[in-house]
Amino acid sequence: MARIRILEGLGFIEVKSGPSGPISYILILNPYLVIKDHQVKGMVDASSWHALIEKMIEIKATDLEPPPPPSEDAPETPQPAAAGAASAADIASVVTD
Repeated sequence: MARIRILEGLGFIEVKSGPSGPISYILILNPYLVIKDHQVKGMVDASSWHALIEKMIEIKATDLEPPPPPSEDAPETPQPAAAGAASAADIASVVTD
């Protein structure tokens, strides 16, 4: 359990309690993004950071690249309705009544 708490403290995982006790659920975060955050905060020295970047290039990892912009051919993602907004079914029932 000590190793789990160390990883949690460093931000590599998130732990939630549940039916199996205080460590029922563990979310494993992207280690590249966690290490990038540590590097920004000065917790990773330059040589280690450069070694990681070199390895990422070698294995063609793209985790630190920004996502591409949406293409014009891509369908639009539906937006969630605002709180209190009427649904299509609500509107239809009013129109047909």
